[in-house]
Amino acid sequence: MSYGDFLAEKGRLAILQALGAEFNGHLRDDLLQKAVDVRLMARSIEWLRTQLTVLHELGAVTLARDGGRLIAGITSTGRDHIDRRRPLAGVAWPEDEG
Repeated sequence: MSYGDFLAEKGRLAILQALGAEFNGHLRDDLLQKAVDVRLMARSIEWLRTQLTVLHELGAVTLARDGGRLIAGITSTGRDHIDRRRPLAGVAWPEDEG
């Protein structure tokens, strides 16, 4: 696995975890970008949107447009992954806590 693939998988997990931590399970792409910056490393908005598209294709998130922004929402498939019930290909597995 290349370093770029490693970062993409970790980034997708960070996105799902940020969405899962929200009360309503939804965030705008600019706020998700900040969450990824904190959890992983600084990435461009284009990189983030690419990862959101992959997660959408996997059925882990829903995507809606609001003007020039994307709003992502976690689905039950995405929640199952972060809750360690069912793995998603191309998304890092959550590490043990503690």
